[in-house]
Amino acid sequence: MSDVCRMKSTIYTRKGDQGTTALFGGQRTDKNDARVEALGAVDELNASIGIVVSMSTQQATNELLQTIQHQLFTFQAMLANPGDPKNPTKPPHVIKQSHIDFLEKQCDAFDTCNKKLSSFILPGGHPIAAHLQYCRVLTRKAERRIISLHRQSPLVPESIAYINRLSDLFFVLARYMNRLHGVSEDSPRYQ
Repeated sequence: MSDVCRMKSTIYTRKGDQGTTALFGGQRTDKNDARVEALGAVDELNASIGIVVSMSTQQATNELLQTIQHQLFTFQAMLANPGDPKNPTKPPHVIKQSHIDFLEKQCDAFDTCNKKLSSFILPGGHPIAAHLQYCRVLTRKAERRIISLHRQSPLVPESIAYINRLSDLFFVLARYMNRLHGVSEDSPRYQ
């Protein structure tokens, strides 16, 4: 065992053993609170993006996905900061219109490489494309959790637009990856 492994440090605090967790500022809340549900959904999405990056050899796409991962950390910081209800202020980390503009620009750029969409398509194809479709589904799940939180504790409006646009980008990227790898798209056969 190396000396690094012998250092005294623990990852566990035991503070969550009763079903609560801390938000920014130290405020404790239940682990099934709407805010924590939204945080968890975004965390799940971010981990899934990491899987795509680990599978892909496309440098430009990986750089884009890693930028999105950083943006999702900003998103999580915003979600984890409920602020003081007696003195509401804008959290220090927020999703802004520039984040949405960035996603739209990427959507437009990658979609110009895709064939015009004439019908629904089945999620799947190349493994990276299939996993990007899964990222899209996780984004929609996160969006539902974020909207639930927003109904209880309003968020900056850009946060909902951002997460909505992100699911569009994953759809476009999945189609792009199938085209890049020579995999055709299948339309559903209604049975």
